[in-house]
This record gives sequence, structure tokens and C-alpha cells, in this order.
Amino acid sequence: MKKFVVIFVCCFVVSGFWSGSGYCKTIKTDAFKVALEAAGLSYENISWEASKLSRIDDADPFRLQWFNEIWANPLRVPKIAKQITDRIPIFATNISKEFNYIFFYGTSRTCGSVAALMEDYLPPLEMAKEKPFYNSIKKVYQNMGWQFGKGLDTKLSGYEKQITQEASETLAEYVLSADWLFRERKKALEASDLTEETFRKLLVANAGDEDTGDFTYRLGKRFDMKQTMYACCRIVFSTQKLKGAFGGGVSLPEGKNVFPTPFGDIMLNGSRSDDLYSGDNHLLVVDVGGNDTYEGTFGATSSLYNCASVVIDVSGNDTYKDPYGHSPNQGAGVLGCGILADLWGNDTYEAANNCQGAGVFGIGMLYDYTGNDTYSSVDFSQGAGCFGIGAMIEYDGGDVRKCFFGGQGYGATMGLGLSYDRSGNDTYISDDENIIHPSAQNPSHNTSMSQGCGNGRRADITDGHSMSGGCGVLVDGEGDDTYKCGVFGQGVGYWFGVGIFTDTKGNDTYEGLWYVQGATAHFAIAVFRDTEGNDSYTAKQATSLGVGHDFSTSYHIDEGGDDKYTCYMTDPKDDKIKQYGGLMIGCGNETGMGFFFNIGGNDVYDAKSDNMYGYANIAAPLAPDTIRNDMLCLGLFIDIGGEDTYGKDFCKHNSNWVRKNDDRPEVVIGIGLDAEDGELPILR
Repeated sequence: MKKFVVIFVCCFVVSGFWSGSGYCKTIKTDAFKVALEAAGLSYENISWEASKLSRIDDADPFRLQWFNEIWANPLRVPKIAKQITDRIPIFATNISKEFNYIFFYGTSRTCGSVAALMEDYLPPLEMAKEKPFYNSIKKVYQNMGWQFGKGLDTKLSGYEKQITQEASETLAEYVLSADWLFRERKKALEASDLTEETFRKLLVANAGDEDTGDFTYRLGKRFDMKQTMYACCRIVFSTQKLKGAFGGGVSLPEGKNVFPTPFGDIMLNGSRSDDLYSGDNHLLVVDVGGNDTYEGTFGATSSLYNCASVVIDVSGNDTYKDPYGHSPNQGAGVLGCGILADLWGNDTYEAANNCQGAGVFGIGMLYDYTGNDTYSSVDFSQGAGCFGIGAMIEYDGGDVRKCFFGGQGYGATMGLGLSYDRSGNDTYISDDENIIHPSAQNPSHNTSMSQGCGNGRRADITDGHSMSGGCGVLVDGEGDDTYKCGVFGQGVGYWFGVGIFTDTKGNDTYEGLWYVQGATAHFAIAVFRDTEGNDSYTAKQATSLGVGHDFSTSYHIDEGGDDKYTCYMTDPKDDKIKQYGGLMIGCGNETGMGFFFNIGGNDVYDAKSDNMYGYANIAAPLAPDTIRNDMLCLGLFIDIGGEDTYGKDFCKHNSNWVRKNDDRPEVVIGIGLDAEDGELPILR
């Protein structure tokens, strides 16, 4: 018996380890380590010296506080990106706290965690026990020095008698929160900046716009973002309670009742009729039912005094449209907080700019909970943030989103832009057919900067006021989805920006031109990740599919499924192959690092350029004093499992290939690996 036990233990130690389910699990080979060793590298070599990176625009005051740490350590990037994206479904789907959690998540990724931004740490509001809704509006009038007229007094008193104590207290908390926001916001900017002119300039300003970027730079240096988040937090918390109360069945009197306030009109409608709402300057709209139409500015701050604007539409197939091109709109906050929550129905959203979940020096959120919805916009929309938080949260249904520039998870300077969809066969389009933002790379196509994009302002060749990018995140859960863009999209970063893209389930289709599907330029970070399904990728030109350019790091990660990669442009006249793209599928360029990982499945790579499949290049001339001489430029390609088809003969099944630059062979290295089996621990 003893002999048997000894033999069993020895076999156990050699073959693997004991798993929680009681099975003997085989330890898989670390494919990443195998690939590195083929080129004489190890994990320790895959980093950049932070002190040398600090020579690159280290004086920028707008760098995300967590950026430099992972910038110098590219192997930490996938884990950090996964932590970021894994939390979003948890926070967004906690239906009793979803506004609060996404708000706190956004502040932690931009200006840092502040305990005071949690509701339990806030000082109590002074709410009247008797007639709280009536008294909250009266208090706002007194604080603002406005006359509280007899007509309003009579109307409010009569309305107060018709609503429950719960409804009255919930409405009162929101009104008092708006008063709090207005007063606390004054501390965030100098008095000279808090003007209607500043507000209007911000509607056209963008950190990446050469005409308005300097205005944003100078305003940003005087802007206290933490104070603004502190000012806005009560609106978020009270909106959570509004949604819970009126979405949970708390009733309102029949008919459309309107109450003017110094911060905008309050419109409360307890009817289930099909209603028309129009105009702007709304502090709060609650509609409990009906197929409603909203024409104008709703759920968005429309002036400096209209510092908060919230819409809660409980049910119905609703239409939100903007016939006059008002900006902002539909869940947008400019120097304030704007939230739109539609709880049920097949809805249509049409707007221009700064809309559909856009935060500009403020907070903007759009939540749609059910239905097959359609969204169309132009710029800075559908989850876009600049010195603020912009979030577009969709839950169920097959939805269609269309924008042009800066949307669908777009983070400009000091901003978090988030687009999240839980389920459904969805379509994301960043229009590349109607050219209104011609790209510097290819003027026949639009610059998209969408679908998980972090973008900054490059000014080293203009006024010198560069501004680091923010963080743009797109997370889509279940469904067979379609993504289309032009130049820069689908997990991309530019100028110290961070772009993160994750699609977790479904057979998905991706199409883009240049800098797409895990690509970066100029000191940026990007992660593209598809975790399941038979996917189709079209990336027509460099730099795409896991390529980092100029001290940038990019990852393209596909886990599972039989995937197809098409990497060429065709002549539209005859649809014949015109030109294969270069610098794709795991490349480092000009001291960049690009990683391409495809795990599992029988994959087809219709990609025939030499500078693909693990390639590195520095075209900059040799010079004795450049940091490029001793900092790693790495392109790495790994495909694990399956019977794969490649477009180049040097890519062979179950083999390594290594290519080094003649001028800098120690630091300019391209590596490829096709492995029958293995794992990638850096992705855990």
C-alpha cells in the first residue's frame, strides 16, 4: 500500500496540480515566454525606463494620474484594461445603484477617488418635513433672490396635496441637489470664467481642435474637476431615487404640470397619453407613459443657470429629436449634469453634437433599459467625455448607433467616455461614407476617433500647449455585433490617450481603415479584446491590428472561434485586390510595442505584406543621443491552436520566427509564434 501511494504522489507532482473540482489539470506552456526566448528576451525586458520616458512632454498637467505607471510597463496593460472593463457590467447592471456606481467609477478613472463623492459622506440636505417639494422650490427662489409669486405658490400648494410623501420628498431632494450644484460649482472655476460666453464656447471647443484647443487648455488649467464632480454628485444620487420611485410605480397626478424655477422648468406628467415636449431650459421632466416626442433640449444643460437637467421617461416608444441642432442634448452636461433615462420602449434618438451621453467640464449620462433603439448624432456623443464623464448605457435589444467623430466610448483630455451594451445584436457605425472630417492619413475617409478611443491634443508643432488624452471605453456583452469606422477606431489611442474595446460574446464583424482594432500613435495605449465567437476583421491599411507607434503600446486579443482577417484595399471599380496594408498584425514602429494574440480556432489571415505577423521598425536615423537607441521596439504575433492559414510563407504551423532590424538589432525585434497549445498568463 505504501508503495502505491508513493507512485501516485510522484505521478501527481509531475503531471499537474490538484484543481478545486478534483481533477488533475495539465500545466500549459507559457506561449509568451516561448516566443520571447526565441529572440533572446524575457519578461523583464518588456518595459521602458520611466526616467527616459519622462523626457517626453512630462510637463503636461492633464495626464491621467494612472497613465505613466502602465505606460512604462506594457505587460501590465492587459490586466489593467481587463479590470477596467470587468467592473463596468457589475456596476451598470446593479439596477438600484447604476447611476451612482458609474459616476463613482468615472471619477476614479479621471480625477481620482474621493470619499466625499459617496452619498454617505455628504452633509445632509435641509429638507422641510411638511410639504417638502413646495418648500424646496420656495427655498431655491429665496437663495437666488427671485420673487416667489402668488400664482406659483397657489399652484404648488395644490399640487403638493395630490402627491404622496414619498413623491414629494424624492422631488424635493432633486431640487435641493440642483441648488447645491449651482452653489458648489462656483468653487470649480474663477468667477470670470463662469459666464454664458464660456458655456457657449465649450459647445464648440474640443481638446483636439486646433482652432479651439488653446481655449480649452487655458480654461482647463483653472478648472477644479474634483470640485465639479463634488458639485454634481447630488444630482446623480437624487436621479437614482427619481428613477427608482417613478419607475417603481409611485404615481403622479394626471396631466402635464409645469413649475418654473431659476434653474429651469420642472414638468411632471402622470398621464399615459402621447405627449409633445418642446423647447429648452428644463430642470426636470418625469413622464410615466405614452409614445412621447421630445423636440428641443432635454436631459441636457442648456445654459449656465440651467446647471442640471434630467428626464425620466417610464414607458412608451419615444422619439427624441433636435430639429434645430441644439447643443447639448439627450443626456449631456456642460459645466453641470445632464441625465436622460428611458426605462421602456423602442426609442429613436436624433441629435447633433455634445449629446447622448456627453460630459464637457461636467457629467452627461444616457440610460436606455429595453427595446430596439436607434441613435444618430454627429460629434462628441454616445459616451464621450472631456474634463468630465460621458456615459451611454444600453441594456437589452438590437440597437443601432451612428455618429461621425468622437463617440461610442471617446475620452478626450481628462475625460472618460463610456459606451456599454449588455445584450442584443447591435450595430455601431462611425460614418466613413459622408466625408466631413477628412483624415490626414487618407483624405478620402473620415477621422473617426470612436468605439473605444482615447485622444489628446498634439501641439508640439503648433502653440506647444499639448493636452494628454483621456480614456475611451466600449464594452459590449452578448450578441452578434457589427462595428464600422474610418481612421482611428475600435480600441485606439492617440497622444497619451487610452482606448479600450471589449466584446465578450457573439460572432462579430469589424471593419475599419487605418489605426483600427488595437492601434496607437504617439505615447498612447490601446487594448482591443474579443473573447468569444467566429469573428470577421477588415483592416485595410496600416497601422492596425495590434500595432504600437512612437512609444505607444497596443494589444489585439481574440479568444476563441474561427476568425478571418482581411488586410487589403480594393479598387471600388472592379473590386479586385488593389494593395495589401502594411504594419499590421503585431508590429512595433518607431519605438512602439504591438502585440497580437489569437487563441483557439482555425483562423484565416488574408494578409500578404512582409511587415506583418510580428515585425518591428525604426525609420528614424541613427543618432548618438536619442533614447530610441536603447529602448525596445517590439512587434509580437502569437496564434495558439487550430489549423491556420497565413498569407506569408515564413508563417508556419507550430514554429517560431524572429526578425531583427539591421541598424538596431538589440532593440528592434519582431517575433512570431504559431503554437499547437499553450496559454498567455499576462492576459489573466
